[in-house]
Amino acid sequence: MKVTKLVSFTAAILSVFYLAACSKEAHDSNTSSKKENTSLVKKGSASAKSSSVKGAASSQTKETSTSSENTSEDKTTTTEMDLAQIKAGDYTSIEGTWHEIGHGRNYVPGRSGTNYQIGGNDVLQITKDTLKASGMSMSGQTLTDNNKSSELRFKQEDGKLVAEIADPASVAINWSVTFYPKNSTYDFSSDGRVNKQNIIVVWTSNNQYTQIFAQEAAEASTESSDVPAKTSSKLNLDQIANDNFSSLVGTWKNPVTGETIEVTDKVEHRPADVPESIAPVGAVIAGQEHNGHPNVILPGRIMDGYMLATWSNYGAALGGSPLTIVPAGVKERADDDSDTTKDRLIKGGGQAGFKENAYYREN
Repeated sequence: MKVTKLVSFTAAILSVFYLAACSKEAHDSNTSSKKENTSLVKKGSASAKSSSVKGAASSQTKETSTSSENTSEDKTTTTEMDLAQIKAGDYTSIEGTWHEIGHGRNYVPGRSGTNYQIGGNDVLQITKDTLKASGMSMSGQTLTDNNKSSELRFKQEDGKLVAEIADPASVAINWSVTFYPKNSTYDFSSDGRVNKQNIIVVWTSNNQYTQIFAQEAAEASTESSDVPAKTSSKLNLDQIANDNFSSLVGTWKNPVTGETIEVTDKVEHRPADVPESIAPVGAVIAGQEHNGHPNVILPGRIMDGYMLATWSNYGAALGGSPLTIVPAGVKERADDDSDTTKDRLIKGGGQAGFKENAYYREN
């Protein structure tokens, strides 16, 4: 049975999280709008790794077939992002639909720096000669928004391509679009590893708003032996999405590292000083606290058979890390080498590897 898989990029973008250089790197030369510097991260690239880079981008995947009658499954492939073509106005290498995996703005009451949230419902629609996002389109050397058309200038450095308005002083709202080919940056890694998917970041000076998009991949038919025919899962993602964490409670162990995660039957409610954009209830993790608050798993969007969740703490001004909750029988993407016969929690959403970061239920 053919299914379409969304490209999995990472480690999720967090409800509240560290994101390397997304809201800064892409707009270093924007001079007409006020920019707020953040000390959360340092820039990173595939040629110059920064040991302190922290970040995330949300993971998106597709459920695979678990029927014993199926003889094949669909895995996805991502085309190479051709920066030279993009600069020349030819978007063939990135043509298709790109889905929002995270977004952020620089002002949230009681918070400093850029504040990000996991997920989003926006899309980029890209044809051979046009890139369309909410509020603007880009074609050739021109970017057009609701106010006017503006000439673009391009900067290519550290493996990425930045398209920005050539004369930012001439516009009411500034824009930039940054293209990150896979294997080009450490900016979106939760542990300093290079990115494994193509990423496009759209920034606007209107509320210093940043959107991060991952590419929807093409289908590719492969043998189904990677996913066992018969699986069973105790996870109930619909319940978890509605703050019922009973199917998540228990001890989860990483057989590679020997580390465990104990999800208790307790919950913590969002404090009054935490923005309402953050999930209101989290499942409490035993034995781990920060600023008087336990670590929690915050539920997120259900994405094609698994959940984009966040490992976080209500006591942290900015923090957290991506976590995917994956039922047995679901494979996050083609290179998911974790044990798909079992329910699992995958720290980092798979960007730093699936097998190495998978925790399996022990009880």
